Amino acid sequence: MKECEWSEFNGFSLICAAVHDESSFDEMESDIMRFMSEYPSYEVFNVYLQMATRLSAVTPTLLPRLVDHFRSVAYKMVSPSNEVVGTFAETMQSLGLLMNKESHAVLTEKIVSTLESPQLLDMFCLFILQSQDPVVMRRVLALPVCGVQSACRLCTGIANHEKDVGGVLSLKTEVPYDIDCALAKGLLLCGKKEGLALFEELLARFYCESVANREELHDKLKDLLDFDSPANNPERCLFHTTFLWRQRVTSQLSRIYVTAVKSADEAGKKHLMRLLPSILGPSIRHHSLEQQLDEFLPVFLVALSESQKARREVISVLPKFISALPPDKIQPVQARTIVESLTRVLLVEMAPMVGAF
Repeated sequence: MKECEWSEFNGFSLICAAVHDESSFDEMESDIMRFMSEYPSYEVFNVYLQMATRLSAVTPTLLPRLVDHFRSVAYKMVSPSNEVVGTFAETMQSLGLLMNKESHAVLTEKIVSTLESPQLLDMFCLFILQSQDPVVMRRVLALPVCGVQSACRLCTGIANHEKDVGGVLSLKTEVPYDIDCALAKGLLLCGKKEGLALFEELLARFYCESVANREELHDKLKDLLDFDSPANNPERCLFHTTFLWRQRVTSQLSRIYVTAVKSADEAGKKHLMRLLPSILGPSIRHHSLEQQLDEFLPVFLVALSESQKARREVISVLPKFISALPPDKIQPVQARTIVESLTRVLLVEMAPMVGAF
């Protein structure tokens, strides 16, 4: 937010804080909507979200109107940045979580009938996913304005909610984008074995692709392995999940990844190491790595000899790894590799900066 806008932003915040019922919203509505349209940002949208959340607890009947008014802001913003588009989408998602199923369905239908550009669809896609209706998602997927980002998100939703797995997999030939990662994610979350098979195929593709295609696939695989950001959080997207899904999915994907690293050639191993931070992240956060430490040993040894980034990811979990691994599981040459890599990193950290003055 620009400096010159702070005074107005503070005024906007005070106006939203003063709204306490429907009549006060009626009085302040034009000022609130004007400011959001002229100064769209995370801070501004968050103030509105807080107001809507507060009012939904006091006057639940007002909520559909508040969400619909926020929806209208998307059509009034002038050339919003990608950051604003993403922030708007996540705010719509948060507002959607406050709504009941009937009100959400009514507004979803209104939104779908007014999607006139890829940008508008990107703004509303996360809200549409919350419909949990694969028929609605397929309708939107077939629209000419459906770009690659929204197509991938919709395909994840369809794969997660549609019971016919054959129909889900047929999307691979119907959609003009690479949606394999999106389908794999939706299937994995609801416990379908086809999601595991797709992930295996994707890893094999990853280190065989051309450089350009590999970069695109790398980004999509990172997205597949992300379950925490608002756009990928299953709870916020209202995806179907199995019992203890985090532990199950993390464990399954880690095992497939370890197998892929073991079977890849040297060039393939190097490419697969780029995914190691994304693989290790959820495992560390949700404590599922402890059950697989001995399986990760070959991967760790490859990573310790590879890029600085991969090496740092491994070193961050080495204390837990070493303490949990039985001594007979590590051969002397492997222990030496670990010690030498740690020594190299420590020497880099301790090296004085040249030319700092």
